[in-house]
Amino acid sequence: MSFAEIAGILSKIRGKEVPYIPVPDDEYLKIVSAAGLPDFLPPFILKWVQGMAAGEWQDSPKDLEKLIGRKPKAAADYFRESYPAPAQAQEPTGEPV
Repeated sequence: MSFAEIAGILSKIRGKEVPYIPVPDDEYLKIVSAAGLPDFLPPFILKWVQGMAAGEWQDSPKDLEKLIGRKPKAAADYFRESYPAPAQAQEPTGEPV
C-alpha cells in the first residue's frame, strides 16, 4: 500500500481530503532530525520509509500473521478504527449540558 493510497483511505474516513505530499529525502531527514532523535535514527527511518514506498513489505503477508499471532487487519479497517470520522454536529436541544 502506498502513502497516496493511505491518504485516500483517510480522506474517505474523515470526509475531507487528506493530501499526500511527498517530501524530498534531504528535507525528510531535516524534519525527523528536528524531532530530537539520536543521530543514527533519521537515516534508519528514511531507509524504512523508502522500503515501504518501494513495496518491500507487501510480498510476505504470512510473516506479519506469524509475528502477531493473528490475521492482520486490512489497512482500511485499521485506519477506520484508529482515525474515526469526526462526530457530526448535533442540533442544539435547548437543554443544559
